[in-house]
Amino acid sequence: MTVKERNSNFEFLRIIMMLLIVFHHSIVHGVIPQGPKLIFTLNRIWIHDFICSCFAMFGKMGVVVFVMISGFFLVKSNFSYGKMLSKVLKIIIQVYFYSLLIFLFTCYFHLIPINVHVILQAVFPFFYNTYWFALDYLLLYLVYPYINILINNLTQKQHLILILILMSCFTIVPLFVSSFVSNSTLEAFILFVMFYIIGSYIRLYPIKNTLFDKKMGKFIFFITIVVTILLILLNVYLGQYIGNISFIDESFNITGQYSFLTIIMAVSLMYWVKNWRPHTSKTINFISATTFGVYLIHDNPIMETVLWNNWLHMPTLFMEPTLHLILVVLVVCPIVFIVCSLIDSLRLIIFNFVQKFFVVKSNWRIQNNVK
Repeated sequence: MTVKERNSNFEFLRIIMMLLIVFHHSIVHGVIPQGPKLIFTLNRIWIHDFICSCFAMFGKMGVVVFVMISGFFLVKSNFSYGKMLSKVLKIIIQVYFYSLLIFLFTCYFHLIPINVHVILQAVFPFFYNTYWFALDYLLLYLVYPYINILINNLTQKQHLILILILMSCFTIVPLFVSSFVSNSTLEAFILFVMFYIIGSYIRLYPIKNTLFDKKMGKFIFFITIVVTILLILLNVYLGQYIGNISFIDESFNITGQYSFLTIIMAVSLMYWVKNWRPHTSKTINFISATTFGVYLIHDNPIMETVLWNNWLHMPTLFMEPTLHLILVVLVVCPIVFIVCSLIDSLRLIIFNFVQKFFVVKSNWRIQNNVK
């Protein structure tokens, strides 16, 4: 594998993480769009609550891993303002492309009622929180060169202490003081900075014993999954049989973005994947390039209502038999991912064609001194 080739292990990881994010959204936007209160109101058997929590448990981990991968690669990247500007423009163009396309699509087919708020969300996606992840990632990309300056001037010990301080503030303290976190855009951005710093640490300071690194990453990852599932099971069971909705709430918070367990799963997974045998796959890399598009399509505020409620009728699944709920989610989510990936593949082909056309035209004008 040459220096310029991207390690497809991490591209494969992006694909899996986005698929898990789709599973997460199928639950929180589809099966139980009103959250744990709906579960409590319906008073279904606890196994339904448990299954929904398990399907949703890896969504926030997927977000954390996405940002950590960025930190892993960008901390050693050759920075230039031109390259950064190009990336920022690509993100903005892609966000606006899908925001406006989905809006026009739903308007043309009269899929949802159109009001001022919907129009503003479509026209100003970065200002009306249409895509919170895209906004925070864009902000992160604007400041990552300066984060790298900080990181490169820290010793390994100082780097680790910084991570521990940030994790204490945003994962440990909220366990005891719930009001400490507010789920604001600024706070999510600070979390992204923390995940970036953790990802950079994994890249800069590999464990010397690679075999230990790989085995421990795998071991800790699966142990954390088991612990998380047991905690979810305990909270769901207590919530149903004691009749306290706070336990149901906690079954979702266990794997939230601020969760210590979520970060441990993400870090251990990164260490595990980092030590897979490096290889390059054009297919994996191409599919990975569509993952951001998959997010922009299926998690658009308009599309999530149309997709999960109007087309797939996911909210009705909670009243269905347990096996039916499991099978539908297992079948629907990969299909949603594949369809969205195919749509973004088409966009990539069109965008690349347009870009090449203008480059060729520009070169021709320069060669022929055409003004």
